[in-house]
Amino acid sequence: MAEYASAAFERRRRPRTTLWATLAISFFVILAAGLYSAFWFDAAERLKTGIIEWTAQQRAAGNFVVLNSLQITGFPLSFTLTADQAVVARTDERTFSWRAEGFRATARTWAPRTLTITAPDNGLTFSARGNSRNVEINAAALHMTAHLDDANWPRTVTARLERPILHVLGVRDDIAASRLDLRATSAPDGQGSLEVEANDITSALDLLQRLGGTIDRIKVAADLKGTWRAGQLERQLDAWRLGGGTLDLRDTRIEWGSLRVDAEGTFTLDDDLRPLGAMTATFLGLSAFIDRLQAAEIIRPRDAAAAKISINLLSERTDSGRTRIPVTAQFGRLSIGPFAVGDLLPVPELLAIPNLQ
Repeated sequence: MAEYASAAFERRRRPRTTLWATLAISFFVILAAGLYSAFWFDAAERLKTGIIEWTAQQRAAGNFVVLNSLQITGFPLSFTLTADQAVVARTDERTFSWRAEGFRATARTWAPRTLTITAPDNGLTFSARGNSRNVEINAAALHMTAHLDDANWPRTVTARLERPILHVLGVRDDIAASRLDLRATSAPDGQGSLEVEANDITSALDLLQRLGGTIDRIKVAADLKGTWRAGQLERQLDAWRLGGGTLDLRDTRIEWGSLRVDAEGTFTLDDDLRPLGAMTATFLGLSAFIDRLQAAEIIRPRDAAAAKISINLLSERTDSGRTRIPVTAQFGRLSIGPFAVGDLLPVPELLAIPNLQ
């Protein structure tokens, strides 16, 4: 009888205990949600204030920054910055500028240093202007991811431009691609890398049109060593050279129909800021490509024959049947194999060639 009474008492106590536990859990959930909401909205407000202050600082320094209809949304799982129009230019003269008709940057609350940036199908323009050249890239859309370090400096950036078009002032024909992929890394000690890959490159250039109109793929991958310092270009390059700066080409390729070109090498600058280094280019289908040049009447039959003879003299064959040709830059001369084929300009003079013509 006593056991029965005890069991009945326990059954009567349990609902009340469960109720108090449920209320306690609900209270802590509501409290946590309230604290998190306060944290999110406070962080969003501070982020927006920081962006406004940074914009004012850039304008005071003579740069040009516009973020129209700036908003911070994304509660509760992310911080999403949106603007109807975003314009960033390096100086009042806009020697460097980036413009997007629609801009969106998102960071998850648990990974605030990883940013996803998009400029949807409203149009994107990147411009670089100087005294002697204007270069502009237009793209239909941008998709980019950036990983920031503790000082908010981008250490890894990956980006894709959809349907980019390159225009150089003074050059009649633009160059377009189906997409352009970029990946860049940097480190505090000056080490870095850059990979650029373009697919389905087209242009109205006569040479390209006569050879089929499309280059399937161009990829350039390079490791950059050395520290860059602020100042004039000549001083930057000289300091980089004296600091052991080098450019290592790797995994660099051109695919154009049956032609395959792979290149790797290492370059720096000499005392006169001219390229200095060596590279090896490996070709597959080079003889057939020369035949294509002849068939398109770009070179004459005797020039095609001379080119094939020269290649046989200057190159060596790999086990896979490819043609390997050494290229060197030394003492201001560019050489293919043992033969010098031209002079090399200092990099500052090369960059000053008007309109790349």
